[in-house]
Amino acid sequence: MMDEHHHEESPQHYIESATERFADDYWEVSDLTPPLDIQNFSYKFGIILRREYLGLRLSGLCFVTPNNNRYAIVNSLEHPHRQRFVSIHECAHLLFDDLTPVELKLDLQHDKRQCKLERRADQLSAAMLMPYQWVRRWWDELATNPQCRVYIMAERFGVSKQAMRIRLRELGYKLDKWDR
Repeated sequence: MMDEHHHEESPQHYIESATERFADDYWEVSDLTPPLDIQNFSYKFGIILRREYLGLRLSGLCFVTPNNNRYAIVNSLEHPHRQRFVSIHECAHLLFDDLTPVELKLDLQHDKRQCKLERRADQLSAAMLMPYQWVRRWWDELATNPQCRVYIMAERFGVSKQAMRIRLRELGYKLDKWDR
C-alpha cells in the first residue's frame, strides 16, 4: 500500500507509432476530454457506423460499397465496452487499409499480412479510446488511490478493465497486485 509520501511517476515508456501519432493528433486538434464520442469520430471520417445483429461469432466487419460509401458494422450483441473497441477497430481498417469496393465476403482465415492489419486496427482502437496523454494524466491524478485506479480510469475512458490493463501494460505502467 502506498503512503501519502510515495508518488509513483508515469513511465517514460511511450512507443511512437503511426497509430499513436494519429490518436495524439486527433485528440490535440479536437481539444476534447475522454470518453471518445464514437459516432462523432466515425462521422468526421465519412464512415457510416451501425450496430446490427451479427450472430455469435463475429464482433464487427467493414466494407466499402461500389459507390464508395464506407461502413463499419458492430455486433449489437456485444457488451457496450466491446462495441466501442470494435467500432474504432473497424474504422481503422477503413482509414488505413487498402480496401476497394467489393462484394461483402467474410474470410475468417488470417494470413500474416491480415494479422498485421488486425494488430494495427487494435492498436489504433486502444490509442483512440485511451489516449496516452490522458492515460498519463489520470494515472498520476489517481496515484493516491491505487486500489481503484484501473477501475476509475476504465470508467472514464468507457472501456473494460481488461482493455485498460492491457493498454497500461503496453505503455509500460507497472500494475499492483490488485490491478492484475
